[in-house]
Amino acid sequence: VAFFTSRGIEDPIHKAYMRGTVLILDILVYCSAIWFITAQISRITTTTNTGPSSLWFMVVALSQPALLLMDHGHFQYNSVSLGFALWSFYYMTKGRRTRKRDEACRNDDNFVDCIMGAILFCLALNFKQMTLYYAPAIFAYLLGRCCSSTTKVFTSRFVSLGITVIIVFILHWWPFVWYSPSSNILGGDGDDTMTTTTTAGERLLHVIHRIFPFQRGLFEGKVSNLWCALSTKPISIRQRIPQRYQPMLALGVTLLLTLPACVKLFQVGQSRDLRRRKNQKKKNSNNSNNNKNEQYDDDHVAHDDWRLLFWGTSSTSLAFFLASFQVHEKSILMVLAPMSLLLMEDFDFVIWFSLVSTWTLWPLICVDRLQVAYTCTIIIFVNIVWMCRPEILLLGKQQQLQKKKRSSLFDQSILMKCIPLLSFPAMVG
Repeated sequence: VAFFTSRGIEDPIHKAYMRGTVLILDILVYCSAIWFITAQISRITTTTNTGPSSLWFMVVALSQPALLLMDHGHFQYNSVSLGFALWSFYYMTKGRRTRKRDEACRNDDNFVDCIMGAILFCLALNFKQMTLYYAPAIFAYLLGRCCSSTTKVFTSRFVSLGITVIIVFILHWWPFVWYSPSSNILGGDGDDTMTTTTTAGERLLHVIHRIFPFQRGLFEGKVSNLWCALSTKPISIRQRIPQRYQPMLALGVTLLLTLPACVKLFQVGQSRDLRRRKNQKKKNSNNSNNNKNEQYDDDHVAHDDWRLLFWGTSSTSLAFFLASFQVHEKSILMVLAPMSLLLMEDFDFVIWFSLVSTWTLWPLICVDRLQVAYTCTIIIFVNIVWMCRPEILLLGKQQQLQKKKRSSLFDQSILMKCIPLLSFPAMVG
C-alpha cells in the first residue's frame, strides 16, 4: 500500500456502510452507557423530579465535540472502548439490592459485579490499547476492594479477578498467536511454506511491538503534552536526552503523576465494606422506613465510589496523555469520557476542559480537512451548554445539599483533581 497515493476503498456504498457501523456501535455501547449512568446519578443525587435536568446532563455528555470529530470525522471506533470502560466503572462500583435472607451475599458486597466490571474493562482494553490509561486507577480501586476484608476474602477475590483477566486475554489473543500470517503479509510470493516461518512466540512479540511502538518517537504530530512543549527551543528535550532513555523518563514521570489518584482510589476501595457496615448499623438502629433507608444508603455508597472513580480515571488518563511515551492527539478522548459525567461536580471546569481539549485537536483536524465540522460542533456544543446550564447547576446544587446531609470521609477529592489542574500549562503550550 502506497503511503501517500493509496486511499483505500472509497466506494460511496462502502463508506456509508462503515460510517453506519460507527453510529450503530455508538448507540449500542457508548450512548447506552451514558444514558444509564446519567439516569442513575440523577436519581441518586436528587429527591425531586429532575427529568429535564437529567436529560440535559445526558445531552451534554453525548455532544462532546472531540469525540464526534474523531469518531465521525477522523473516522474511528473510539466510542466502543470508551463505552465498555464506562460500563465497567459502573459494575465495579454498583451495589446490588438483596433481601435479608441474602445477607451473606451482602456481606461480600457482591464482588461478582467487580468480576463483571473486570470482564468489560478487558474488552475495552483489547479493543483499543489506549484504555491502558485507566489501568492504574482500576488496579488501585480493585486492589483496595480485595484488601477490604480478611486474608481469606482477599485471596479469593484476588485470585478470581486474576483468573478472569487471564481467561479474557487468552480468548482475545489466541487467534493472533495460533494462526500464522499469510505469505503476502510476510513478503512472500505466494509460496505456502512462508506461513510456517514464524513461531507463536514471534507472533506474540509482533503484536506487542505493534501495540507499543517505541520506535515511533516520544510523541505523535503536534500533541499538546509536556514532551511536545519541552521539545521547542531553547529546551529541545528530544535532542538533549538520548532516545534509548526517553521511554524510561516518560514512564517515571507518568507513574509519578498517576500516584495521587491511585493512592486515593485504593483507600476508597479498601473502605467500601467498612462504609457499608456503618450504614447497616445506622439502618438497624432506625426501624422506620427500613427498606427505603437501605436503598438510600446503598445508592450513596455506590455514588461516592462512582464520583471518585470518574475523577481518578480522568486524572490517570490525563497523566498518560501529558507524560507517557508515543502519545497521539486523539488520546485526549480517554480523559473526556469519564470527565463528561462530572458535570454536577464542577460544571464550569468540565465545559472549559472539553473546549480546550477539542482545540488541541486542531492540527489533526486540519490534516483531515474538518475545519467546518470543527466550527459547527463547537457552536452546537456551546449553545447546548448555554441552554442547559441553569438546569445542570440546579441539579448540582441539590447534589451538594445531599452531601452536606450525610457525613463522609470522601467528600474532598483534591487528589483526583490535582493532575487536571496541573494540565493547564501543557494544554495551552
